[in-house]
Amino acid sequence: MSKIVAIITEYNPFHNGHKYQIDKIREEIPDSTIIAIMSGNVVQRGDFAFADKYARAEMAIKSGIDAVFELPFPYSCSTAVIFASAGVELASKLGAEYLYFGIENNSLEALEAIANAINSEEFEKQIKAISNKESLSYPVLREKALSKMGIKISKLSNDMLAIEYIRAIKNKKLSLEYKAIKRVGAGYKDTSVCEIMSASAIRDNYYKNNTLLSIPKEAREVLENEINEGRINNKNATNNFILANALLLSPKEIEKCFDAPNGMGYYILDCAKKCKNASAFTDELSSKNYTTARLKRALIYSLFKIENINKSVDFTVLLGANEKGKQIIKQARKNEGITVITKHADSKKLGEASKEIYEKGLKADELFATLCIKSYSPDIAYKKTPYIN
Repeated sequence: MSKIVAIITEYNPFHNGHKYQIDKIREEIPDSTIIAIMSGNVVQRGDFAFADKYARAEMAIKSGIDAVFELPFPYSCSTAVIFASAGVELASKLGAEYLYFGIENNSLEALEAIANAINSEEFEKQIKAISNKESLSYPVLREKALSKMGIKISKLSNDMLAIEYIRAIKNKKLSLEYKAIKRVGAGYKDTSVCEIMSASAIRDNYYKNNTLLSIPKEAREVLENEINEGRINNKNATNNFILANALLLSPKEIEKCFDAPNGMGYYILDCAKKCKNASAFTDELSSKNYTTARLKRALIYSLFKIENINKSVDFTVLLGANEKGKQIIKQARKNEGITVITKHADSKKLGEASKEIYEKGLKADELFATLCIKSYSPDIAYKKTPYIN
């Protein structure tokens, strides 16, 4: 059987940069079977996805991926540490031998050095010493601790995730060989129009100008069909929904949820009451102590009453595959450490804790259906099947 290469991704939406990554992997490992472990309808920065997870999987399969497996919610909408940890664990359980990820300006060696530093006892000492003097967000705290150790950390999103992938592989002692591909084209927050744009710039451009840019032909056809059917996220409706639900919460209800410390609930509700409109609330929510993503994730956790997140993930939902990718499913089903769900009835095989996680994901899918441009019946979440090419 060919070598299995995993990518942990969101494809929100699939674009030319993702196609470039796949092509580079094919150049380096020509006989590879490439699997994507992809966020579902709720993504890492505390947002609902641009398009439905099955459509995004179809875009990926038609552009060169062999199989797409879901990184379940709420792992898909969590800190870089949890997102990366769950992703590499699934990659390993699905039989991957290699993990490929994108990096920005730093070399892989530099990111490895940062990962090793964060895992060191000296780092923990610095964290404790600084915490005793100042109340800081973890990213700022981490940056200060590393600075005390003479290390400068990259703040770019791909680099931060790369560091966590490396740490997770080392900490879990997984036999995954990791490789990096340097990002080309526009950066994450770069809004310029070019051949390879960031996913956020593509989404913003669509919402502002009603045009799709920087998307490969095969993927574009799938996304255009979703747009014509109204099956993409209605950003205004989503923002209004998030704001309305925030106003119904109490500070204690927010702070009861995962990764929401004392004080965060009051801050979020204060922002909700003072905001000019729903878009300003969801897009501009930030503070010196909490990143925008962390605050938005707290709102998502509050919606679904996520009070804790299991350290280990033992199931995934198959979203799409081609003939080559089907072999991975057969192989994974022989592994007792992972359940691959291809239809809703398969969830009966899950243990109690995993079934609860799976059902939270279904609720997220139901909600996503109602927040599209043309909302559709929530029960479709129970009827969808993987895209098979």
